Amino acid sequence: MLNRRKFLGKSLKGTAGMLALSFLPAGLSACSKEESNIDTSSMVNLGPLNELEKGPFQRKFLIK
Repeated sequence: MLNRRKFLGKSLKGTAGMLALSFLPAGLSACSKEESNIDTSSMVNLGPLNELEKGPFQRKFLIK
């Protein structure tokens, strides 16, 4: 019979295991050598990086 401490320990380990398994596909795809083309047509061009580092962003962008 499980007491409360053993039950909580096993529940915590099971939850941690399920969380680790949920990140496994993303980790494996990030380590893949296969290059994939990313569709950037829906992304907004924010301008040069040195402009972004200056401070708060004031420009407005239309999102299509």
